[in-house]
Amino acid sequence: MTVNQELGRATTSTANPQQGLRIEGGGALQQTSAGRFALPLKVIDNGKALGDGYLVLTYEGAATLHADIGRFIACVPAPADNSGAGEEE
Repeated sequence: MTVNQELGRATTSTANPQQGLRIEGGGALQQTSAGRFALPLKVIDNGKALGDGYLVLTYEGAATLHADIGRFIACVPAPADNSGAGEEE
């Protein structure tokens, strides 16, 4: 069950940063002392910052995510212009 489901919220994705519960990138990729990858993230609810955290991945996990994203990008047509660059849907 997602947080949105627990809170009884709609689970539709939106590009509007002021609407809904969002997790956004929060900075540059880092490496932990154990050699894992740590991606800083921000949790935002209707435009209000709730907190920060990290997505921590092993080398194998990061490689799998990288491959998955590459396959996804290869299947999605590039936008006709840059009006949506950097926005999430």
